[in-house]
Amino acid sequence: MSLRRRYTRYWILTGAVGLMIFHPFSAQLPPVVPDAVPSSTLPAESVSKKLSTESKPVTQERGLKEREPVSKAKKVFQILSRFKTGLDAKQEERLAGFIAQESRRYGFDPELIVAVISTESSFYNWSISSKGAVGLMQMIPTTAKEIAEVNHLLWHEGDPLFDPFINIRLGIHYLWTLYLKFGDLSLALTAYNHGPGKVLRWVKTGDEIPTEYAEKVLAYYQDFLEFGKEKREETVKVAETQVALRS
Repeated sequence: MSLRRRYTRYWILTGAVGLMIFHPFSAQLPPVVPDAVPSSTLPAESVSKKLSTESKPVTQERGLKEREPVSKAKKVFQILSRFKTGLDAKQEERLAGFIAQESRRYGFDPELIVAVISTESSFYNWSISSKGAVGLMQMIPTTAKEIAEVNHLLWHEGDPLFDPFINIRLGIHYLWTLYLKFGDLSLALTAYNHGPGKVLRWVKTGDEIPTEYAEKVLAYYQDFLEFGKEKREETVKVAETQVALRS
């Protein structure tokens, strides 16, 4: 099944409920370590009581094992470690756990969020675009502040979007609302880049919708899903060879 179809097939019930119930943020961001990542993949605790397992975006693997969130966090950390983030190793490790946690809370694969970060900022925390977008997920401050206010997240003075945990939390929530709005991952990604107003206008008028950004994110997404598989397969082959030699 394609990545696009995988995320599109479950949107109707999620959208109906999710547009009425927004995920509440806490006023403070607690420290998160990989071992503390919860196993829930539902968008929000309040929504989880009303949605069935089949009504949310599906992660890459069914029947998630208890320790999978830990392995996902480790995988994200391994990816982050390959880039110049502007953060120290301890911050990167905490951030990897946080990305894994927040992604699963909204029903996204962590690899998808990492793909957005890669496309937006190349993982550099201190990025500022020519249009004023800030941080890892390149949030526009006015949009980020609106999301924070709606969800009762304390918005302190200065540059809160340079706080990678705030940036990631707001960015994932924003992508989630766009997914609920459009019911299609590619359109949600396009809206994340171009703005939902433009995408709604293009859909209404039947104009051609640019796909370059969404295609780039989805290509990274597929790459990150495959990240580490070759090494594991090589390890399995070596082990099988050793068993065969001993036989």
